[in-house]
Amino acid sequence: MKKQIRKYELEGQTSMVVNDIILLITGIGVSVLILIFIGVLGGATYNIVEPDIDALGGSQGNVTGLALNGTEISLGQTSIHGDSLVIRNNTGDLYSHANYTVDFEGGTWELWGNTTSENGTVFFSYDFGNTNITNAIKGSIVSSFTALETTGDFLPIIVLAVIIAIVLSLVLGFTQLGGGALGGGSRGAL
Repeated sequence: MKKQIRKYELEGQTSMVVNDIILLITGIGVSVLILIFIGVLGGATYNIVEPDIDALGGSQGNVTGLALNGTEISLGQTSIHGDSLVIRNNTGDLYSHANYTVDFEGGTWELWGNTTSENGTVFFSYDFGNTNITNAIKGSIVSSFTALETTGDFLPIIVLAVIIAIVLSLVLGFTQLGGGALGGGSRGAL
């Protein structure tokens, strides 16, 4: 007995529509996951490299050292900007004695002289490295996260547009979005 084929089965071309819909849904899912992973991995990466970025240059305050004659104190950083170095004594006043040397490139301070009256705790504040590079890197990172956030803000609109396209393709009988029916001539609603 010959199988009877209904007229709507002969004219319908839904198999390609279903494939297109599955492809679009999968594409949306992958796109959303990529945006999520980029944001999460980008944030984690920034947290890992932030100390390296800060080491390029910045400001350092309240580095403490014990001033003893002939003993070098490490200031904790190298490439110190000479005009930014501020030294205070243990009472908070500016260190007024001139009997010390500073190695700005090496990041050390040494008290010299024969008196011990100047011995005691000293506090250092200074800028070091290239702050322009540090600020530029941090600015570019902030800009990239802002761009990612803006892209994420448009994601619901993109998803909605794809859903509308899927519904229209089903209702109008398109087998390819915007491409018309396969095999010539559209038998859709329009």
